[in-house]
Amino acid sequence: MKSIEVKNVVATDLVEPERIRLDNGTQLLVINAADQDVSKLEIVTEGGICDQTKASLATFVATMANEGTARYSADDIALAGDYYGAWFVSEALTHASSLSVFSLNRNFDKILDYFESMWSCPTFPDDRLENLKKRACARLKVNVEKVNYLALVALQSEYYGSNHPLGFNVDEQAISDISTGDLQAFHDRWTKPQNSTILLSGKVSDKMIDSVNAVFGKAPHTGERCLSADDAPRKDFEPKTVVIDKPEAVQSAIKIGIPTILRTHPDYIPLRILIRAFGGYFGSRLMQNIREDKGYTYGISSYLSGMRNNSLINISCQCDNRYTYRVVDEIRAEIKRMQTEPIPEEELNRVKLHVTGELLKTTDTPFSIAEYYSLMISNAMPHDYFRNQIDCVASITPEKIQEMAIKYLSADLALTVIAGNRAKF
Repeated sequence: MKSIEVKNVVATDLVEPERIRLDNGTQLLVINAADQDVSKLEIVTEGGICDQTKASLATFVATMANEGTARYSADDIALAGDYYGAWFVSEALTHASSLSVFSLNRNFDKILDYFESMWSCPTFPDDRLENLKKRACARLKVNVEKVNYLALVALQSEYYGSNHPLGFNVDEQAISDISTGDLQAFHDRWTKPQNSTILLSGKVSDKMIDSVNAVFGKAPHTGERCLSADDAPRKDFEPKTVVIDKPEAVQSAIKIGIPTILRTHPDYIPLRILIRAFGGYFGSRLMQNIREDKGYTYGISSYLSGMRNNSLINISCQCDNRYTYRVVDEIRAEIKRMQTEPIPEEELNRVKLHVTGELLKTTDTPFSIAEYYSLMISNAMPHDYFRNQIDCVASITPEKIQEMAIKYLSADLALTVIAGNRAKF
């Protein structure tokens, strides 16, 4: 029997979109790379969570996009989505908002006006806002009983500062204080053609591009593009351990944050690969030690969060209360091991294959490609970032991984937040 030849997976370059200027100057990115007659239209508009003056304001604005507009009621929008087989998605991001519609190409023109009205003229009806507030308060009551939520909120507040939009405290009073006027003011400040980029992906025809231009290329740009606020913390970083006592909790949640370099730094991508090896996949150091060997947790992870103006190494875990400090000690031990022992070539090759697989998933469909470009826009990522990741995966060495651990993965610079039953730690 002929043996099967095994080859290393090699990532490919990302498809470059066609860049078109609409009649009013708004940029349209087209990713035409599908066999099926389906498409996704997305509009990314500058202005997000970093720009809100009240907790949850940007999220409420995004959530209410389909709750009624100057031309259509919420029922009209819902019925149109069902009838034409369209799916509307709206979300608030750190520095932007994203409004998308997935649709069948034969119905593309039929849903465009609904989509445009959701972007340009939502009315934020009072009755719909009150229902949203009730649902938000109900979710909050559930969340504040979860140690994972309590630890995450505390970490954000301790890192960014309680006066930072990313560190605002969300309570029932904060939710109650949001008014229709607040939503309208936020929307009107940011939702302008000069602040927006449109992405059209799927099986795209010239007729669809013309339709987008007819709908979104009319309104003139009324000024320069506005930029979202700085996301850097508004307080000096203080390495420390914060404990939130939840006496009835059967588990504790551990959140660790270590400030680090920006995405534009040449060490950022090698650092990402280090963090992936440390706790970013099932075979990682943290999982093998703390889950597989010690049995302290079902799962533990680390990831690198890179924003426009700050970056944070995150380590996250939930465990039985009695194992809490043992888990923290083992995390520190694994940090020390990454710094003092070069990663074996076999292990590094597994990490490279994992990272390469994730990169290949980005190139898998026109929608995933469009999602990547959407993230590039909202996070102001370098244009060559994807290519640089491919090159780094191919060239990185055990010595480089160890160098990154020594330079950036420091337990002495960690902000640790623990939520759980302190008496049982």
